[in-house]
Amino acid sequence: MNAPVDASATGTSPIKSISFYVNGVLAQKVINSVPNGNSWGAVQLPKQGVAYTVKASATDSSGHTYSATKSVTGKYTYSTYGCAPKGTQCFPGINVISPQDEAYVGSRFNVNAQILLPPKPITGMKAYLDNTVVATSSNATLQHEITTSLDGTHILTIQGWDDDGIEYRVQQNININVKQ
Repeated sequence: MNAPVDASATGTSPIKSISFYVNGVLAQKVINSVPNGNSWGAVQLPKQGVAYTVKASATDSSGHTYSATKSVTGKYTYSTYGCAPKGTQCFPGINVISPQDEAYVGSRFNVNAQILLPPKPITGMKAYLDNTVVATSSNATLQHEITTSLDGTHILTIQGWDDDGIEYRVQQNININVKQ
């Protein structure tokens, strides 16, 4: 199953490539198209519940190498739906239609999101405003009008689960009754 990965690097000169390794084996390499030292894609994690070491290694045009490693164990978690900027490889994720990240909304606004390309049927979705549940759904689509007395910047979390318990989750800031 593909798992989304991303990395960001800054070197003494422009970043020319970022490579992703799983348990020491090259899984994906982005060359000469690393805008601002940022890269993302997907790597293959063959089994759920198994520990994997994922390493991102960036090389700048002077030949310096920078790396970071993370251990990944357990069930997959998907976030925002997207495709690689220069390819057609897509992965499952949440497509948030509204509100967009950093949106300015009033005390009434619509939450509209869906889970795209799930490998298994989606059994439920929830939306949270900060830590309070404000909307629920029993399928891959969540549409609900929210009415709140909260003002200021808050965290909107949208989560979903499939029938294997795989979690989909995305968080974004929204500005409620905040002047632009």
